[in-house]
Amino acid sequence: METHEIVGQIMLAASLKPEQRLTNIVFMGMGEPLDNLPNVLKALAIIQAEDALAFSPRRTTISTCGVIPGITALAESGVRCKLAVSLNSAIDSVRDELMPINRLYPLAALKNAITYYLSKSNFRVTFEYILIPEVNMSATDIKALRKFVGDLSCKVNFIPYNPVQWFPYRKPDEAEIEAFMASAKSLNQAITLRRSRGAEVSGACGQLAAT
Repeated sequence: METHEIVGQIMLAASLKPEQRLTNIVFMGMGEPLDNLPNVLKALAIIQAEDALAFSPRRTTISTCGVIPGITALAESGVRCKLAVSLNSAIDSVRDELMPINRLYPLAALKNAITYYLSKSNFRVTFEYILIPEVNMSATDIKALRKFVGDLSCKVNFIPYNPVQWFPYRKPDEAEIEAFMASAKSLNQAITLRRSRGAEVSGACGQLAAT
């Protein structure tokens, strides 16, 4: 998308319900934002400008699957915003399966890029972690996650997987979610469990439809 198209979407969303002020903007869901970073950065500059939308950097987030050159470029751009990273596993072999980009940018390189970003930003990073039974919810997975995020300024959002017909995974039941979240309390970072909407149209958080 071009810069004017990005800004236009934001202005359109704001105009649809003028009585409800936009409070947060997340760049995600319509392609990888860091693959279009020049236009995204220009759009951010516009929406954050005092003589434009004056949108707070604290309420602006770029979400990425882990494109390392883009994370580095964002860190060096001087543009202030938050960063969210779809992690889903802290074990390379598991993340390879869930997110093929890990084969190009494996976890060690991803962590180095995030550490560099944090050295340039005063915002902590958010990690998104989809919960999939028999895939990434074991004690081994928790241990690997603890090691990966343990020395990072971050928070972790856990999202129950929402089924997509062409993937073999299943949604965790409430007992599995509760057991996992109890184990996840061993992490030093802030953790949240996020519920989602839109599963009936394959548009919910926690879906891997574009993997």
